[in-house]
Amino acid sequence: MKILITLRDLFIYLFFLWLSVPFRLLPYPQALRLGTLVVRALFPLFPKYRRIALDNISHGFPELSGAEHERILDEHLNHLGYLIADTFWKSRMNQRWFEKYVRYAPGAEETERRLLEEARQKRGFILVSGHLGTWEDIAQFVGYRMNGAIVYKTIRNRFLDNWFKRHRGSLGTGLYTMEETSSLVKYLKQGGVIGLASDQNAGGAGIFIDFLNRPASTYKGPATIAYLTGAPIIFITLIHRGDGTVVLDFEDLGPLKKEDFSDKEEAIRVGTERWVKALERAVRKTPGQYFWVHRRWKTTPAMMEALKKK
Repeated sequence: MKILITLRDLFIYLFFLWLSVPFRLLPYPQALRLGTLVVRALFPLFPKYRRIALDNISHGFPELSGAEHERILDEHLNHLGYLIADTFWKSRMNQRWFEKYVRYAPGAEETERRLLEEARQKRGFILVSGHLGTWEDIAQFVGYRMNGAIVYKTIRNRFLDNWFKRHRGSLGTGLYTMEETSSLVKYLKQGGVIGLASDQNAGGAGIFIDFLNRPASTYKGPATIAYLTGAPIIFITLIHRGDGTVVLDFEDLGPLKKEDFSDKEEAIRVGTERWVKALERAVRKTPGQYFWVHRRWKTTPAMMEALKKK
C-alpha cells in the first residue's frame, strides 16, 4: 500500500511539473493571462466551487445585488488564474522579479523601512497574511526583504512538499512547520521575523471570530506567539493590479502587552480579532482577490456545541 501511495504521489508531482512548463517558459504577464484562460476554461467543469464561491460572497456582501456578486466572482476567476501562474512561476521569482513587479501602497515604503530597521536591531515581529492576493509570493518576500522565516503546513505528497519548500526558501526564507512552536518562539525572542497565513478553517482547534458577517473558527497561533514573545503583529498584503504588477501594503497592529489584559485568553482573542478585522478591511477593498472557493466557515458554533454534548 505504501508503495502504491508513493507511486501515486510521484505521478501527481510529475503531472504538476508538466503543467508548469508553459507558465515557466512565458514572460510573467503572459503567464498570468494563460492562468486566467486555463481557469475560465476549466471552472465550468466544477459547479460545486461556483456554488461555494457565490455562497461565501453573498454572505460577505449581503448589501450587494446578485449581479454584483457575479461580478466579484468574475474578478475572482482572473485571480485564481493569477494564483496558478504565481505558483508555477515560483522557480523564476528572484530579486529582479520583486524589483520589477512590486509597487508600494501609499505609506508602505516608509513602514517597510521602519520594519527593516527593526529587523537590523534584532527586534522581531510577526507578518500575518490571509488568503488574499498573492499570498504565496509573500513567502519569498519575507526572505528577500526581511531575512525572515515562514510557518507552513506540510503537504502530504512529499514530492510536492519538497518542491514548495525548495522554492519558498529560494531567496533565503527560513521554514518552520506548524508543529515547531517552541523553536518559533525562541527565534522571535532572538529578533527573528516570521510570516504566517492563518485564515484557514481551524475546526475545533480555533476560536470563533466574526469575519465577513459570520463566525469563523480561527487559529490562535499569531496572537499566541505575539503574546508569548512581545513581538508586534504586522498585517501584510500583496495585491495583483492586473497588469503584472503587485501592490505591497502593511498595517501595524501593534504588540499584545501582557499588562493590558486580564489574562492570556483575553489577549489572544483581542489579538486574533485585530488581524482578522485587518484582513476583512483588505478583502472589502479588493473582494475579487479573496480565496472564495475555500470552506472558511465550514466549522460553525452549533457544530462545536453539538460535539461538546457527545
